Amino acid sequence: MTTTSPVASLDQESPAAASSEELTALVEAARSGDRDAFAALYRARIAPVMRYVRGLLRSEDPVEDAVADTFVEVWRDLPKLRRPAAFDGWLYRIAHRRALAVAAKRSATVDLEGVAEIADDDALGAPEAVAERSEERERIRTALLRLPDEQREVLVLRHFQGLSHREIGTALGKSEEAVRAQHYRAARELRGLLTTPGAS
Repeated sequence: MTTTSPVASLDQESPAAASSEELTALVEAARSGDRDAFAALYRARIAPVMRYVRGLLRSEDPVEDAVADTFVEVWRDLPKLRRPAAFDGWLYRIAHRRALAVAAKRSATVDLEGVAEIADDDALGAPEAVAERSEERERIRTALLRLPDEQREVLVLRHFQGLSHREIGTALGKSEEAVRAQHYRAARELRGLLTTPGAS
């Protein structure tokens, strides 16, 4: 019976369509020094990591720096990863740390294009209408930047990256319940900032 390598399998479909089993197989191969497997991992995860880091930093140059540093560290430390199935959470923790390192060197802000859905409620109107108005987007941008880093991070992961509360917990080393509570508090705080006159 002919078997298909994880690299060949991933090359035959889009990265987003790759199964968790195939990604785990790639991680296991890359841990052993297989550069082709690592290249396939890079192709499968470069886009979501780029979106995540871009959600934390506005300038394109720092985004590229942080993403490059992320994958350099992933290649270097991949043999230390004990559970290949936990790769995504581990990857996002590295990306987060590298983004913070870049932000510490430069004045970084959050790119909030389309973030209106985070604060969606009757008082704010439909998120599509809010997103179309540049002044409202700027209000949301300013309000989000006033949140504590941990709250802003949860909102970015949930609403920009589409991660579940469980996945966010894995990425941040927190329980699912803790993430749910933090997400609720962050969304409530953001709505408060946006609905309080003069607050943002």
